[in-house]
Amino acid sequence: MKAEKKDGASKKIERTVVVTVAETTTVGTVAKI
Repeated sequence: MKAEKKDGASKKIERTVVVTVAETTTVGTVAKI
């Protein structure tokens, strides 16, 4: 149960990081243009 909870949190954090990086990249691209 503990391992599952940790894995779920890990995946949630990973997804948040991916979204943040995507947003940052988009903002950076728009700023360049």
